[in-house]
Amino acid sequence: MRRSFDYLFMGGAARACTVLASMACLGVLLSSQPSAAAIFCTSSAQCDDADACTKDSCNILNHTCSHAAKNCDDLDPCTIDSCNSTTGACLNKPKLCIDFNPCTSDACNREGVCTYTPKSCNDGNACNIDSCDQSTGACEHGIKLCLDGDPCTNDGCDTTTGCTFTPKNCNDINACTIDSCDSSDGSCNHTPKLCFDSNSCTNDSCDTLEGCRFTPKNCNDGDPCTDDLCEQGQCSNPPNQNCVTTTLPAAACGDMNGDANITSADALLLLKIAVATDDCDHCVCDANGSGDVTAGDSLLVLRYAVSLPVTLDCPCANS
Repeated sequence: MRRSFDYLFMGGAARACTVLASMACLGVLLSSQPSAAAIFCTSSAQCDDADACTKDSCNILNHTCSHAAKNCDDLDPCTIDSCNSTTGACLNKPKLCIDFNPCTSDACNREGVCTYTPKSCNDGNACNIDSCDQSTGACEHGIKLCLDGDPCTNDGCDTTTGCTFTPKNCNDINACTIDSCDSSDGSCNHTPKLCFDSNSCTNDSCDTLEGCRFTPKNCNDGDPCTDDLCEQGQCSNPPNQNCVTTTLPAAACGDMNGDANITSADALLLLKIAVATDDCDHCVCDANGSGDVTAGDSLLVLRYAVSLPVTLDCPCANS
């Protein structure tokens, strides 16, 4: 037997293989075996893996097969991408985001994460309690109970703001009472207001419109030359040492400035006194003898001053 070459039988035909060509012969031999198809190749046809989802090729440099997977990525994170190995068609099935809760809105976000947003049952009425029926997904709107358990409030509901608890109005429109509400039964109480300032020199009282009044005690004795005082509720009227009085002559009716000459200046002075107060010696000021000091007395003095035929008639003096 010659050892310089062997024979390889392919399809009944024999082909001589020299030692130098032994590697090539080995490749042919291996390629004829099913298990060696991916190990050594001379063409892409030898690399078919019978998978329509791969691209089969032969690397002519190292004679090895490669099977690159077909790219079925549709760039949508909310789909599950795959390939049909028989047809090679891409399959992009939507990701199933189902939580089996009828009160949520199921979706897939841009990151491919499933979201389950609670269903909004808000009817815009703050006097309702809004909810979702877990069995049917139907919205329900129960009436809100606005009860604070306080008999001194009026309980109600505002459709915009919700429950309201308005204090009961116990105002009796009397400033001399303290108005309140009895928390046990909700009845109004009107307690008389105590107007007491602990000052014995004031008269304490209450006005139904204004409330408490503390009026200073009147110690005026009518004498301009005394100091009218109140101490511990008692009036005293000591003389005022700085008081200077001018006594007009008894007969000087209408002579207001005491110069023994009745002029329009006296009439003007008398008018000022009559407008401000009638506190004037009637023997001088009551020129018409009416018992009151008025503007009429001033007018009479003016007529007398301009020599009109009038008579000054003070009750205790003559012109």
